[in-house]
Amino acid sequence: MATPTSLIVRLPNPLGDVVMATPLLEILRAGLPDAKISVAGAARYESLLDGLTCFDRYLPIEANERQSTSLMADVFRAAHADTILILPNSWSSVLAARKAGIPRRIGRRAAMRSLFLTDALPAIKHARPMTHIYEEMAAPLLGNAIINIPRPRLVAPATHKTSSLAKPKIAIAPGAAFGVSKQYPPHLTALAIQLACKVFDAEITLLGSSNERDLLIETANALQQININSKTLTGTLTQAKAALARADVLLTMGREDEILATPWYNPFLRRDQKGDAQSVAIMLYELLCGCLPFDHAPYRYAHLGDSAAVSKDDRDLALSLYLSYPQPRELNEHAPRSLERVIYRALCDEGYGLSNLRCDLEDFLLKLH
Repeated sequence: MATPTSLIVRLPNPLGDVVMATPLLEILRAGLPDAKISVAGAARYESLLDGLTCFDRYLPIEANERQSTSLMADVFRAAHADTILILPNSWSSVLAARKAGIPRRIGRRAAMRSLFLTDALPAIKHARPMTHIYEEMAAPLLGNAIINIPRPRLVAPATHKTSSLAKPKIAIAPGAAFGVSKQYPPHLTALAIQLACKVFDAEITLLGSSNERDLLIETANALQQININSKTLTGTLTQAKAALARADVLLTMGREDEILATPWYNPFLRRDQKGDAQSVAIMLYELLCGCLPFDHAPYRYAHLGDSAAVSKDDRDLALSLYLSYPQPRELNEHAPRSLERVIYRALCDEGYGLSNLRCDLEDFLLKLH
């Protein structure tokens, strides 16, 4: 098909996914140097992408426009585009593109969305980095020749350089868009910061949105208890980018190149398939009951493994008490007994792994039909 002269890229809705889509924008700019590239996304993300040169225009979608396919179509129509690349797997964006009369509509097939797409790409079947998932969507426009995927990138406003005599700065954003289950508990965040401060005599800044103020205060209090002072900043994304640009140290919660679920989803801090099975079980429990199975995370001896610092009897007793969580049907009488058993085995049976979990969940879904 013809090379587009005017392209819209419909961004995903979560903030983190927007950042992961920036390599795709750079790939498209390099591959379509003469095309006018417009980026359509939530209005609040315009300042997040400010400074990037890989697109020509930002089309802000207000909250009410996201709820109406006709209003979103008006936003798309203003770009006079001949092609749209739709990153989110939502019906609304596909229908809005169709209503806007955009001739070529590229997106992933899911829930019969292919009926309204001219280029229906395969659905996502296997977990991969989001940068790769988005990069694949450029294939209908650029072919399959992309080898090196750029890193995600944002541009911060110009900042004053830190004096060589000033303390290094550590900026930390302890919040999470999806609630407490995706957050590190404040006392654990404080301990991680304490470890960093043993290496760097640093100035600590806690970042977050206004609705995360309580979490920031709780984290600041946890730091105060271990004699570490901090500043808090709640404001716009532009202010957050500026604060991050001034930071000298990046504090991450994993080890080496591994990414762990937060302790709420991985309370035993395991790195094997059993840990993955337990994480899925906790997600199922949360869906059924509206809460998490454990009152605190992580499990108090999780980081010790088979260490002789704690006797096996003490560790086994503590684990038994920890796993004495309320059964799903105690909290939701409509919870299926078969799922209750799946959750129990995934959490408590050491011999029950991901393959067992997959088979049991497939059996459960097949019996629904």
